[in-house]
Amino acid sequence: MLENPEFEPEFYSKQISMMENRYSKIFKNWGINWEKYYTEVRYELRNRQYWIWVYLCGLEKFIQESGWIADNRKSKQKKDAENRIRRIIGDSLKIEEYIRSL
Repeated sequence: MLENPEFEPEFYSKQISMMENRYSKIFKNWGINWEKYYTEVRYELRNRQYWIWVYLCGLEKFIQESGWIADNRKSKQKKDAENRIRRIIGDSLKIEEYIRSL
């Protein structure tokens, strides 16, 4: 599903860098540890640039709509992040594991 980006890798690198800077400041204002959150997200997304870019696009709006800031519960943040990651990755990792097992 989200395997083939339309642009060059440099585009994603630059966009990710800008979003990382922006979100680190936003998370600091919200009192949420950006480094810990983002490290876990990158690990779950297998450090694939395109998946990370997709995840970061619209993250601020998603967080505001999901109510993270109001209740600031770590379990809710983690669950919401996992759900977003699953929607981005889809069945890609299942298919990779299946192919490797052959």
